[in-house]
Amino acid sequence: MGDAMILPLLLAAALGATPAPAPTTPADITRWLTYYYLEPHPEWALPILDSIEAEMPKHGRSLADEAGRGGIRTFYAHVFAANPAVVAEVTRALPSLSSGRQAFLREALRRCDAPHCAAALRAAAPAPTPPLELDPASVLDDAWGAFMATGDKKHVQVVIDALSWSHEPFDERRIAAIGSARWSLESNAYQHGRVLEACEEAVSRATGPARDVLQVLVADAKAARASKPPAEPGFDAARARAAVAAVAPPPPAAGPRPSLVGFWKNDCTDGYGLQIAPAGQGLYSVSFCGPGGCFEPGSYRPDSAIYGDPHYRVKDATTIEVLGGDGFSTYHRCGDHR
Repeated sequence: MGDAMILPLLLAAALGATPAPAPTTPADITRWLTYYYLEPHPEWALPILDSIEAEMPKHGRSLADEAGRGGIRTFYAHVFAANPAVVAEVTRALPSLSSGRQAFLREALRRCDAPHCAAALRAAAPAPTPPLELDPASVLDDAWGAFMATGDKKHVQVVIDALSWSHEPFDERRIAAIGSARWSLESNAYQHGRVLEACEEAVSRATGPARDVLQVLVADAKAARASKPPAEPGFDAARARAAVAAVAPPPPAAGPRPSLVGFWKNDCTDGYGLQIAPAGQGLYSVSFCGPGGCFEPGSYRPDSAIYGDPHYRVKDATTIEVLGGDGFSTYHRCGDHR
């Protein structure tokens, strides 16, 4: 048995874990990363890099690239911080590893706030490294990587805070990051009960558009978790369904509701707005229209009943509010057609 097979077994023994083969398929690797804080296997941290390094070129990336962006490097930094035995193995193995893997591991060590990581980094004698960057997208990636490794909700709060980042001064990277924060919170609130809890707790503190977004995000995540249980270890689907049923809205009042078909704008003098059209089965399509035409029905926003949908607020037959990236915006009916 060669060193490549012996060392992971020795590492597992040092960590007090039962030796088990590291995941090799993309699905199993993703699960290890996603739910590490619930089912930690630090002894897999180094062996699993073989599979990660082999998989990344299929997606146009490399492990060396991950040294320069958030997410996995920060995940590893937190695993290293909690597991000195893993860091000791990194120190022993580093000289024999590929240049890309060396760059990745050195960056993870640099981000690890623990004395044993600092000692390992000094022993590795890397070239001088630049200061940690504050690129908005990297801030979010790093926050999620830290959460996956630790399960600490303080890292989720970093992403929640991004919902309130100002659009001024104009910065395309920051604006894109605000959208990424919302999307990633929606995805992870479905996958992780702790993320959902963090979002619920933040609702009471949030103001303005961020509060609107969080309220709908929480409601959507609870409904999704109840209807299609996530792969989260220990998730109680029956309890989730009961919780959703307990706060279900009352049935709508009897009687006809005004049709919402028509063209809606923030201001009827605008050259753009939303076209709401029948989509069948009691649903409407909602399409953005501008000087160049309209989105195809169902491609801009999902078809919706609008009435009772938390993404919309129907004020009256000529006024509705629509939830967007900046919270709810008011639209007025400006005729039946563009």
